[in-house]
Amino acid sequence: MLTAYKFGKLLAKNAADNVFEGRKGRTDAGGVLPSPQYRTPALDRQTAQSIVDAMASQTKYDALKDVRVGLGSNPIRDYYERHQANPRVWNIFKRELDNLTLDGRLRVDTGLTPNDGDFYLYKTHDVALPSRDPGVLVHELGHAVDFNEYPTDSTLRHLIGGAYREYAPTLWTEHAAWRKGRDKFLRGAAQQKLDPALVQNTLQSMSQTKPVGLGSYWGAGLGTLAGGGLGLLATSALAAGRSRSRGDGPPFVLLPTILGLGLGGVAGGMTGSFLGSLYGHSPARATEKARLKHLDTYANYIAKAHSISKEEALAEIKNKLENITKKKRAA
Repeated sequence: MLTAYKFGKLLAKNAADNVFEGRKGRTDAGGVLPSPQYRTPALDRQTAQSIVDAMASQTKYDALKDVRVGLGSNPIRDYYERHQANPRVWNIFKRELDNLTLDGRLRVDTGLTPNDGDFYLYKTHDVALPSRDPGVLVHELGHAVDFNEYPTDSTLRHLIGGAYREYAPTLWTEHAAWRKGRDKFLRGAAQQKLDPALVQNTLQSMSQTKPVGLGSYWGAGLGTLAGGGLGLLATSALAAGRSRSRGDGPPFVLLPTILGLGLGGVAGGMTGSFLGSLYGHSPARATEKARLKHLDTYANYIAKAHSISKEEALAEIKNKLENITKKKRAA
């Protein structure tokens, strides 16, 4: 006989089709998360799945179908099988040598560690989330949407999608992932009337982690340009010196440019990440005032999704939060 308890366990199991647990705890490999007292709660399977479901409901062409999310520090397995089964990877590319070891297994199958941080791997349609952070999950799923939202039966769209993934500037794809992830999440959350506390936490997390992520990329890009420019000036000066001395000047005149590009990129990335963390990890982003603004944003989306006024949506949200608080106190 299927008791209520067993039925609930069955529902919970079936509801977590996309998400699995690794080892417990959170790993903040890239310094993306704010100080513990300002962090939002870590995701568990149920809350992570609700984010996946909300976003998937607003995505075209099954862009998030069968996406796999690994929470916490975990060795995600079966990469090779998922790579072979991915309908958005053409068969001709499924055995490309630079991604395969001698035994035909993807290197990432054994090479990943929690210290690699959070990421989305397109070829296997996997999100690794050692941080267990809701805002970062939305961002990584945003990459999946950005890369996969096209029909799989169109050769032309396959070619365009492949060119985009391979050659689009990283800054462009990073901004696209944040923008598309946030939009899909809020639309889906509003349509399903997701728990306001989860939405609030997710939007807070995004406001805290986005500046760090984008700061590092902007810093690296600008640093590379600046370092390359200074290196080019030095190269020109060395080249002029060699010319005046009829070729007897210092060799390797391109070395300053190469060093400038490399060092500028590294220094710029570190500076951008540091400035981004100062901005994103500010205590002001975790205040009650800031969190109320997130509820206001959520109310706008609910009002639009269900054709009601913003005031009605906001009242409904606050009432739901009060009921949740009462239940917690009673428990």
